[in-house]
Parts: sequence; C-alpha cells; structure tokens
Amino acid sequence: MTVCVAAIAAKSKAIVMIADKAITYGTERPMLADVGIKKILPIGETGWHALIAGDPSFAKEVIDRCVEDISDKGKPQNAAFPATARSMMHCLRDAYKAVRGQVVSDKVLSPLLLTEDKLSTLPESLQIQMYENMSEVKITCSLLVCGFDLKGVPHIFSINSPGIAANHDIPGFHAVGIGRDVAIGEFYRFETEVDESLEAALYEAFDAKATAELILGVGYEWDCSVLVADKEPKEITTAARKAMEGILEEASASPYHPKWGEHFDKVPQWKETLKVFADGIIKPSVKRRKPSPKSKSQRSKPKP
Repeated sequence: MTVCVAAIAAKSKAIVMIADKAITYGTERPMLADVGIKKILPIGETGWHALIAGDPSFAKEVIDRCVEDISDKGKPQNAAFPATARSMMHCLRDAYKAVRGQVVSDKVLSPLLLTEDKLSTLPESLQIQMYENMSEVKITCSLLVCGFDLKGVPHIFSINSPGIAANHDIPGFHAVGIGRDVAIGEFYRFETEVDESLEAALYEAFDAKATAELILGVGYEWDCSVLVADKEPKEITTAARKAMEGILEEASASPYHPKWGEHFDKVPQWKETLKVFADGIIKPSVKRRKPSPKSKSQRSKPKP
C-alpha cells in the first residue's frame, strides 16, 4: 500500500497533491520498494487528477474506463461529463465497480468456465458457494481525486473498495492508503483550512505524508504537484522540495538531539523559498510592456 494526501488551499484557488512512490508486490510475503513511478495521474483531458494507492494496474484500468465513458457519445451526458464533482465522482465510482466486477469474475468464475449469467443455472448450494467466493476477493486500491468544476470550484473525493465514493470538500483535505489515518490526523492537528496560504498547505500536506511514514508500507520518496483551475499542474521545484524537508527536519527533531537548533538560522530562508514557489503559482505573471517607439522629435540626434 501507500499514502496519498491532498488539501485545498489559498482561499480555494489551489489543491496540493502529494503521493509517495512505494510499490508493494506479493501477498504472502510482500516486498516493498521505492520506485520511479508517478502516482498522480491525469484523468484524460478533463483537468481532474487521481492519486492512486494500492494496485496501480487496477487504478489505471479504472481511470481508462472512466475516460472511455466520458468520451462515449452514446451514454447520457449527465452520467459521464466532468462538469460537476458529483458527475465525475459517479463516473469513477461506476468505473471502479465495473473493473472490480471483471476482476472477481476472472478470479472466481473463469477458472470454472462459468459466467455470471450461468450462475442461476447452478444448484442453490453451489450458487451460495460461488457468491461467497466472489465476496472474498479483496481489491487493495483507492483513488483520491482532485479537480475543479466548470465554475472553478475545487473538489476532493475518494473511491475505495468495493466502489464506495465519498466527498471531502467540507474538511478540504483527505488521504488514502495504508497511512491514511495518520496523515488525516496530522491535518486535524494543524487545523488545516482552505483559506490558509498555499505555502502553509504545502508544508502541512508534506508533514502529513512524512508522519505517515511511521506505518510499514509507506514509501519515503515522494511527488508533489499543485493544481489550479484551467492550468496544468505545477510540479514542486527542487528548491521548494529542499525547503520543506529542511523545515520538517528542524520542526520534528527532539530539542535534546545534539544537533538540534543548528539550522534555525535557515528557517526564514526556507520559508521564503517556499513562498516564492507558491506565489509563482497563485499570483498572475506580470507582463512587461514593450516601450513605445519614440517619435522623431524624441529621438536623439546623432552626434556629428
């Protein structure tokens, strides 16, 4: 498993998205490794993004199916068009259930050369046994979905097994994965709010992810992107990444550690680095006006 966190910030102008890079392989004796994959994936060209925890292959299939449903002209628009958070949430929920149903069928029915429509032809005792076997198939995959609707309002919702959708707009933050509860606890400890600055939300989301590393299965490497309306997500810069890691190092160290306090003089610099990164995302860029061409009377005459 893993941990993915998201938080709305900057007076609802931005969404911070952070995901670790860990992959767990195997069931009886699972192996965990930090790899170079990205767990923050775009949902087609909708502008929405999904942070994935658990089985990445399953999550990718869910996202691809949702994108197909959105682009399918033959389906009702209100069931698949990402104009609102509700329609997007229902589209991903339905895609999750459909992919899960296929996985369950492949694992339980296909080895017996059965299909769901043939279950009713079996004796009742065998039907009960088949349904029990199907209910025992576990899907370890969750999606944390972030995006803006057509009115520019930010939204966060999650899709969890067996296809349960939940909206998290009221708290303005959430987490999925095995480190979910620890990360959410950190958000509540910081009293994270949608009106606080982007740099504050960036640090608090990173702290939530870093604290969740206490749970076995959460990776140390991480990706971070900031989403704003009608723009491509902005990945964190190297300078801003080092700034957050530096602040966390000082904030979380014991005051009895022999090296505690050595970097306090760098904290203002780290905070300023983070603010510069945040301002570059939120504040519109100022275009320099080109100087107007000078008239003949204004132009300096060439020296003789």
